[in-house]
Amino acid sequence: MLSRLPDGAYKLGDTGKLALAGNKALRLSQMAQAGFLVPNAVVLTDGFLTRYSAANARQRAQMASKIWQYIGPNPCAVRSSASNEDGAEQSFAGVFDSVLEVKEHNIAEAIETVLASFSSDRADSYQIASAGQANILVQEMVDASFAGVLFTQDPQAPGMMLLEWVEGCGEDLVSGRKTPGTARFGRVSGAQASDTETPPFDPAHLLRMGQAIEALFDQ
Repeated sequence: MLSRLPDGAYKLGDTGKLALAGNKALRLSQMAQAGFLVPNAVVLTDGFLTRYSAANARQRAQMASKIWQYIGPNPCAVRSSASNEDGAEQSFAGVFDSVLEVKEHNIAEAIETVLASFSSDRADSYQIASAGQANILVQEMVDASFAGVLFTQDPQAPGMMLLEWVEGCGEDLVSGRKTPGTARFGRVSGAQASDTETPPFDPAHLLRMGQAIEALFDQ
């Protein structure tokens, strides 16, 4: 039988306990509760991370091991979810570190890497104090054929949806290592704009899911 999670660490389904855990973790939790397919995750809140920072190496290894008992055995991603991150006013995209393909032997190191990025020189240069409390999302990785971003309202064309994709892992898109494919679709009709690329997959389900998620959050 698995031991319970350490204090301040919550399963993604504990939506009521994630109000201050950052929009990334909170919105994923709300989506999971609404029935969307969201990979399994554990949220490490500011309370957990404060104790983690004060712990010695042996204690950190024990705390990380308990997290792994819930998220393993598949590789996971360790990502930031600051309390003011990914909001309507500011996102801090690319400011904090993420560690991908994390396994049991390096989960403690991955947590420490993301935690350290909250107080890095890069974060300081962005005046990151306004990002609020530190939280970390430990989430099961998806072995994706394609990854990308769907804007249900194109910032440059409000009547359209914008889809960007790359083959393989989404990190290649976020880091700029790959130039994404780009397509636009009517928000109402779902019809693809004739002057954009045709995705190498059927986007119909993705577009419907994007609209359903938009409705969930009443945007």
